[in-house]
Amino acid sequence: MSTQPRNKEFVLAPLSIDLIFKVLNVTFLHPFVAWMVPLCMRAQAMPWSHRAIQIAIFYASSLTALFFLNILNKQIAFSKPRNVSFSEEVIVITGGASGLGLLIAEVYGMRGATVAVLDVKDLESGEARGVTAYKCDVGDVEQLRKVAIEIERDVCS
Repeated sequence: MSTQPRNKEFVLAPLSIDLIFKVLNVTFLHPFVAWMVPLCMRAQAMPWSHRAIQIAIFYASSLTALFFLNILNKQIAFSKPRNVSFSEEVIVITGGASGLGLLIAEVYGMRGATVAVLDVKDLESGEARGVTAYKCDVGDVEQLRKVAIEIERDVCS
Protein backbone atom coordinates (compact mmCIF):
# COMPACT_ATOMS: atom_id res chain seq x y z
CA MET A 1 0.00 0.00 0.00
CA SER A 2 1.57 3.26 -1.09
CA THR A 3 0.85 6.42 0.80
CA GLN A 4 1.30 9.31 -1.56
CA PRO A 5 0.41 12.79 -0.36
CA ARG A 6 -2.80 14.17 -1.82
CA ASN A 7 -2.54 17.03 -4.22
CA LYS A 8 -4.59 19.85 -2.66
CA GLU A 9 -4.75 21.79 -5.93
CA PHE A 10 -6.76 18.97 -7.47
CA VAL A 11 -9.59 19.39 -4.96
CA LEU A 12 -9.86 23.15 -5.47
CA ALA A 13 -9.21 23.14 -9.24
CA PRO A 14 -12.87 23.63 -10.29
CA LEU A 15 -13.28 26.54 -7.88
CA SER A 16 -12.94 29.95 -9.52
CA ILE A 17 -14.07 33.52 -8.98
CA ASP A 18 -16.51 33.13 -11.88
CA LEU A 19 -18.08 30.09 -10.27
CA ILE A 20 -18.38 31.86 -6.91
CA PHE A 21 -20.10 34.88 -8.50
CA LYS A 22 -22.39 32.62 -10.54
CA VAL A 23 -23.51 30.84 -7.36
CA LEU A 24 -23.95 34.15 -5.52
CA ASN A 25 -26.01 35.58 -8.41
CA VAL A 26 -28.51 32.74 -8.22
CA THR A 27 -28.65 32.69 -4.41
CA PHE A 28 -27.86 35.62 -2.11
CA LEU A 29 -27.66 38.25 -4.85
CA HIS A 30 -30.88 37.26 -6.63
CA PRO A 31 -33.94 39.44 -5.90
CA PHE A 32 -36.32 36.48 -5.56
CA VAL A 33 -34.18 34.92 -2.82
CA ALA A 34 -33.64 38.30 -1.15
CA TRP A 35 -37.41 38.89 -0.89
CA MET A 36 -37.86 35.55 0.89
CA VAL A 37 -36.09 36.93 3.97
CA PRO A 38 -38.52 39.78 4.81
CA LEU A 39 -41.49 37.60 3.83
CA CYS A 40 -40.35 34.88 6.24
CA MET A 41 -39.78 37.49 8.96
CA ARG A 42 -43.29 38.82 8.42
CA ALA A 43 -44.69 35.27 8.47
CA GLN A 44 -43.23 34.94 11.97
CA ALA A 45 -45.36 37.95 12.99
CA MET A 46 -42.43 40.37 13.07
CA PRO A 47 -43.80 43.94 12.84
CA TRP A 48 -42.97 46.01 9.73
CA SER A 49 -41.37 48.62 11.98
CA HIS A 50 -38.75 46.16 13.30
CA ARG A 51 -35.17 47.17 12.36
CA ALA A 52 -34.23 43.73 10.96
CA ILE A 53 -37.19 43.58 8.59
CA GLN A 54 -36.51 47.12 7.37
CA ILE A 55 -32.87 46.20 6.57
CA ALA A 56 -34.03 43.03 4.78
CA ILE A 57 -36.55 45.05 2.71
CA PHE A 58 -33.91 47.65 1.84
CA TYR A 59 -31.50 44.87 0.76
CA ALA A 60 -34.17 43.14 -1.36
CA SER A 61 -35.29 46.45 -2.88
CA SER A 62 -31.70 47.36 -3.77
CA LEU A 63 -31.10 43.99 -5.43
CA THR A 64 -34.39 44.28 -7.32
CA ALA A 65 -33.46 47.76 -8.58
CA LEU A 66 -30.01 46.53 -9.67
CA PHE A 67 -31.58 43.50 -11.34
CA PHE A 68 -33.94 45.64 -13.44
CA LEU A 69 -31.25 48.21 -14.20
CA ASN A 70 -29.07 45.36 -15.51
CA ILE A 71 -31.94 44.21 -17.76
CA LEU A 72 -32.41 47.79 -18.99
CA ASN A 73 -28.67 48.11 -19.62
CA LYS A 74 -28.69 44.94 -21.75
CA GLN A 75 -31.74 46.20 -23.67
CA ILE A 76 -29.99 49.47 -24.46
CA ALA A 77 -26.65 47.85 -25.31
CA PHE A 78 -28.07 44.99 -27.38
CA SER A 79 -31.25 46.51 -28.75
CA LYS A 80 -32.80 45.60 -32.05
CA PRO A 81 -30.27 45.46 -34.87
CA ARG A 82 -30.41 48.19 -37.44
CA ASN A 83 -31.51 47.41 -40.97
CA VAL A 84 -28.54 47.55 -43.29
CA SER A 85 -28.87 48.17 -46.98
CA PHE A 86 -25.77 46.54 -48.45
CA SER A 87 -26.11 48.61 -51.60
CA GLU A 88 -25.16 51.66 -49.55
CA GLU A 89 -22.23 50.05 -47.73
CA VAL A 90 -18.53 50.00 -48.59
CA ILE A 91 -16.68 47.10 -46.99
CA VAL A 92 -12.88 47.01 -46.91
CA ILE A 93 -11.29 43.61 -46.31
CA THR A 94 -7.57 43.30 -45.71
CA GLY A 95 -5.87 40.11 -46.80
CA GLY A 96 -8.89 39.12 -48.88
CA ALA A 97 -7.14 37.89 -52.01
CA SER A 98 -7.53 34.25 -50.98
CA GLY A 99 -8.99 31.95 -48.36
CA LEU A 100 -11.54 33.13 -45.82
CA GLY A 101 -11.04 36.80 -46.68
CA LEU A 102 -11.93 36.14 -50.33
CA LEU A 103 -14.98 34.11 -49.29
CA ILE A 104 -16.24 36.95 -47.08
CA ALA A 105 -15.61 39.46 -49.87
CA GLU A 106 -17.53 37.35 -52.38
CA VAL A 107 -20.49 36.88 -50.03
CA TYR A 108 -20.84 40.61 -49.37
CA GLY A 109 -20.27 41.34 -53.05
CA MET A 110 -23.12 39.00 -53.98
CA ARG A 111 -25.36 40.74 -51.44
CA GLY A 112 -24.84 44.04 -53.25
CA ALA A 113 -22.21 45.74 -51.10
CA THR A 114 -19.25 47.51 -52.62
CA VAL A 115 -16.25 45.47 -51.46
CA ALA A 116 -12.65 46.62 -51.61
CA VAL A 117 -10.02 43.94 -51.03
CA LEU A 118 -6.58 45.13 -49.93
CA ASP A 119 -3.81 42.58 -50.39
CA VAL A 120 -0.26 42.29 -51.67
CA LYS A 121 -1.39 39.40 -53.90
CA ASP A 122 -3.89 39.28 -56.76
CA LEU A 123 -7.33 37.74 -56.26
CA GLU A 124 -7.08 33.96 -56.19
CA SER A 125 -10.21 33.48 -58.28
CA GLY A 126 -9.33 36.22 -60.78
CA GLU A 127 -12.57 38.18 -60.41
CA ALA A 128 -15.49 38.16 -57.99
CA ARG A 129 -18.85 39.88 -58.39
CA GLY A 130 -18.97 43.23 -56.58
CA VAL A 131 -15.36 42.93 -55.43
CA THR A 132 -12.58 45.30 -56.43
CA ALA A 133 -9.00 44.36 -55.60
CA TYR A 134 -6.36 46.92 -54.67
CA LYS A 135 -2.69 46.02 -54.36
CA CYS A 136 -1.62 47.34 -50.99
CA ASP A 137 0.63 46.42 -48.11
CA VAL A 138 -1.47 47.39 -45.08
CA GLY A 139 1.70 47.73 -43.02
CA ASP A 140 2.74 50.74 -45.13
CA VAL A 141 0.82 53.86 -44.09
CA GLU A 142 1.62 55.75 -47.28
CA GLN A 143 0.23 52.94 -49.45
CA LEU A 144 -2.90 52.88 -47.30
CA ARG A 145 -3.42 56.62 -47.81
CA LYS A 146 -3.11 56.26 -51.58
CA VAL A 147 -5.50 53.30 -51.71
CA ALA A 148 -8.02 55.06 -49.45
CA ILE A 149 -8.10 58.00 -51.87
CA GLU A 150 -8.42 55.58 -54.78
CA ILE A 151 -11.33 53.71 -53.11
CA GLU A 152 -13.10 57.00 -52.36
CA ARG A 153 -12.67 58.12 -55.96
CA ASP A 154 -13.98 54.78 -57.31
CA VAL A 155 -16.98 54.63 -54.95
CA CYS A 156 -18.08 58.23 -55.34
CA SER A 157 -17.98 58.16 -59.12
